[in-house]
Amino acid sequence: MKAKFIDFYQLWSGLEDEIEISGFEIEDDGKKKRIKEKVNRDKFVPHQVSFYKEVIQKIHEHV
Repeated sequence: MKAKFIDFYQLWSGLEDEIEISGFEIEDDGKKKRIKEKVNRDKFVPHQVSFYKEVIQKIHEHV
């Protein structure tokens, strides 16, 4: 799954409640199914907000 960096930043900075992600998943028959949906923080691996803010800072340093 992927999201725009600015959207990810806004989600974890509290500026947005949801962001759009897109990607695909593999179905039982092996076919790819495209996905485009809105998600909130609950769809991410549970970490402290400070963890995500550090990730954002590190990404920002390299883009």
